[in-house]
Parts: sequence; structure tokens; C-alpha cells
Amino acid sequence: MGKRGRKPKPTQLKLIEGNPGKRPLNTSEPVPKGEPVCPAFLGPRAKEVFQRVVDSMPAGVYTGADEFLISSYAIAVESLEEALRDIYARGQRFVDKNMQERRNPSCMIRDKQIGLINQIGSSLGLSPTSRLAIQIPRKPVEDDSDGLLG
Repeated sequence: MGKRGRKPKPTQLKLIEGNPGKRPLNTSEPVPKGEPVCPAFLGPRAKEVFQRVVDSMPAGVYTGADEFLISSYAIAVESLEEALRDIYARGQRFVDKNMQERRNPSCMIRDKQIGLINQIGSSLGLSPTSRLAIQIPRKPVEDDSDGLLG
């Protein structure tokens, strides 16, 4: 059984928010390094999805530690597309050799992949609500009090 309650916020996010709970901060939290690199084992479509996800966020949001999570997301998208192609070609239901009507197994694959895409995508900040939790420091606005810029 997993932990109960809310998932803990990263220390960096607590610092940005000003530590609203005033609880002690984790000073030994690991800080992942490196940029995510698209693994060679991904298929062509999954590689496209991987790159699209990485390019969709500002630099530094994803690190090398996120590489396999992004890959899992890309594989789920690729599998969903394959299942949908099969469903469009053969339909959601078919008649088997015993003349019994059956549900296309690709429907189960489709449903599973949609769930994975939603779950992993939320972890990666790819849904509108999960993006609300991501705060990226903005570049400071230049002081133009002397009127030189305008």
C-alpha cells in the first residue's frame, strides 16, 4: 500500500511559493542533472512524441531523471494510435470463428493507454490543471525609471 495523503511538493517549489506551510524544508533533496535524451529503443512515432513533450516545456523543467517517464508517455501514445488504427479498420466488435460477437481486444488496449497517458501526462505537467503547480521564475523586468528604454 502506498503513502496516504497528498504527494509532497518539491523543496524548490516550496521555496518559490515562500514555504506557505512554514514546515522545515528538506535540505538534502536530490537535484537531478542533465537534459533528457531520447532513447534509441523508441519507435519513430514515439521519438516524435518524446521530442514534442520535451520541446513543449521551458528548458530545465525536465532533466535526465525524467527520460524514462517521458519515454513511457511516448510509448503509451504510440500504442494508443496503433490500437485506434485497428479499431477503425475492424470496428469495436467482431464475430469470432464460433459466430460469437466479441469486443475487439484493441478496445482494451485503447482504454488502458488513455489511462496511462492521463496519469503519466499529469506527472509531467502536460494537463492544464497539473501545469498550474509548475512555477517557473520569470526574468526580472528591466527598471526603466530613468526613461532611457522608451
